[in-house]
Amino acid sequence: GRNRDKLILTTKASPRADGKLRPAQELVDSLDNTLRTMGQDYVDVFFFHGVPPDLYPKVRDELAPVLMREREKGKFRFIGVTETPPNDPIQAMSSQAAQDGIWDIIMMGFHMLNQKPRERLLPHVIKNNLGTLVMFVVRNIFSAPGRLQLEIKRKVDDGTLPDWLAKEKDPLSFLIHESGAQTLIDAAYRYARHEPGCNVILFGTSNIDHVQQNIESILRPPLPEADRQRL
Repeated sequence: GRNRDKLILTTKASPRADGKLRPAQELVDSLDNTLRTMGQDYVDVFFFHGVPPDLYPKVRDELAPVLMREREKGKFRFIGVTETPPNDPIQAMSSQAAQDGIWDIIMMGFHMLNQKPRERLLPHVIKNNLGTLVMFVVRNIFSAPGRLQLEIKRKVDDGTLPDWLAKEKDPLSFLIHESGAQTLIDAAYRYARHEPGCNVILFGTSNIDHVQQNIESILRPPLPEADRQRL
């Protein structure tokens, strides 16, 4: 009962199996199976999913041209790649992809404690007018009790955060106040949503109340500038 033109449907397929590049025809078959399963003539975006840096040149040079021919047949509108965080911490793959001129969209990791994309990736995304889907905005790090403290301790131990943060019981509590965020999760969604170059904020849940709460956070204004700068 919904207008197809009002929906954006995406699908993805891994270009590797057992650490090796999959034959291009397997990815075409995967796309065709998706269309049959969904009962659709096309999807809006096809992603090469979880592309590691070492396989990226072959994905770009060998697999992408084959899928481009499927796009010419009308099976999808835009082509993209997704990162493999945290297995590519310097974003070598996506930083290169954002400069290669063949991709329309990148699915990337970005959150309040992973701000590297601001320097390594987002400038290329903005310059070359790529779309972005942002993953890992919340995940367990900001929702599971104790996980944030463990992650901060790990970053303190490896020297990427100052020592005093590991001693704080609630190290990001400064974000939650009357004119700031309502919760830590609210802060996380708003932080990513208003970052230049971040276009679509991804989230997954099996709870309809969480869906509404997440949407409300994404639609709220940016965090206060003082809080952003402290982060």
